Amino acid sequence: MEWGEGDRVIPLDPLQAPALVLGMVGAVLVAGRGAGVRACGFFAWVAGNLFWVAYGIVTGNPYVVAMFVFVRGDSTVIPVWLAYTE
Repeated sequence: MEWGEGDRVIPLDPLQAPALVLGMVGAVLVAGRGAGVRACGFFAWVAGNLFWVAYGIVTGNPYVVAMFVFVRGDSTVIPVWLAYTE
């Protein structure tokens, strides 16, 4: 099959694409042997989560935001990855 004028390329979403890539890269890197590699993986995962939260806010999708945000009992909204460090 050849590409013709009527064919369309699926555009990459500017928030979902980096969220997906960073999340996957982060998942691979956190399984690394070195502490530095694992730290890079964690920060890639955090960055990917921030992209997902931004996507949820921009699209008005509370379910996507809820997957990556934790609300404490005192109504303080904090990211999930910080919820258990306090």
